[in-house]
Amino acid sequence: MDDQQPQWPQHPNFALLAFQGIVELVMARAELSREEAIEALEQHWIQDNLQGEHQQGDQPRQEGEHRPPPPPVQPPPIDQECLPQRPLETNPPVFNVDAIVSSNLPM
Repeated sequence: MDDQQPQWPQHPNFALLAFQGIVELVMARAELSREEAIEALEQHWIQDNLQGEHQQGDQPRQEGEHRPPPPPVQPPPIDQECLPQRPLETNPPVFNVDAIVSSNLPM
């Protein structure tokens, strides 16, 4: 029966070098010391990952739980006035088979 219990993620060690960037962002945003920033991150992690709460968001789904795919995102309508307007060319370029190409670049 214990195999069907949801497995909660392991508590991360925010003092590790891998989390240095996140810690520095928290330090800068909230004007905290390194220790205070690590403590704040740990508190947020605990709040977001309380055991006993239902899994949400990007958490792995339980077997048998199926959600419909999200609806496709519709592109914004195109404003006809914003489309680039090119004048029609009166003399379109023509391919000349007998043309000779010259260059002054050294060979």
